[in-house]
Amino acid sequence: MKIVRNELFDDLDERTPAGRPDEICVSVVCRERFMREAVQDGLLEAGVEAVHNATTLESLGARRNGCNAILYIEPSEGDTHADRDIELMEYMCDRNWLVMARDRHSTFFSRLMDLGANVSLIPFDVSRGDLAHLARLAANRRRVFVDQFCETIRSTDVGHIKSAGLTGAQMYLLRLLSEGLSNKEIANREHIAENTVKMRVRALLAKLQVSNRTRAAVMAARAGFRLDTFSDPGMPSPGNS
Repeated sequence: MKIVRNELFDDLDERTPAGRPDEICVSVVCRERFMREAVQDGLLEAGVEAVHNATTLESLGARRNGCNAILYIEPSEGDTHADRDIELMEYMCDRNWLVMARDRHSTFFSRLMDLGANVSLIPFDVSRGDLAHLARLAANRRRVFVDQFCETIRSTDVGHIKSAGLTGAQMYLLRLLSEGLSNKEIANREHIAENTVKMRVRALLAKLQVSNRTRAAVMAARAGFRLDTFSDPGMPSPGNS
């Protein structure tokens, strides 16, 4: 299997919830019992710490709150619960998502993208080992597309970012946002004040003409930006803009 995305460099770092990349919990949502249990068993065997499962997002309930990622397996056409799942995604768009779909035109994936969620798209024929690896990446806010789904990256986002007139430091800041770093984490990483980061994030959002940092991060991920694309200019010193 060829996995193509910018964040996929096996650099699962210290920002994992429990301090170790294998200590994660995944919620599996799938209508078909056989597949749901097979996926659950495969994730557990591959070292995923805990796996919850449910038939619908509604039945997942409060169990989703303790999980790092939701693996949503696309139901068959005509599923009677599909509309309800799409509706509930609006209230769960702050989660990390993996959508297992039949093609890149998945309604569920598109809905999560429109909501600005951190979502990855993978095919049904992914192996158990690869699925566990992708779950860990999702839990660490890495976004991946696999094989034919790589076409999901939208060239219009590249054009929008290029036309925004970003400085090198702003491009680097955009990449840090797409990695899921908070203002505090960016400040600690670049040895500057958190308020300085806040001001620079606001200036970046204004240039990109987006309302929040999540929208900016999704735009960068769609455009295929990655941290090692740049020569790491660092953030300007607090006295410079």
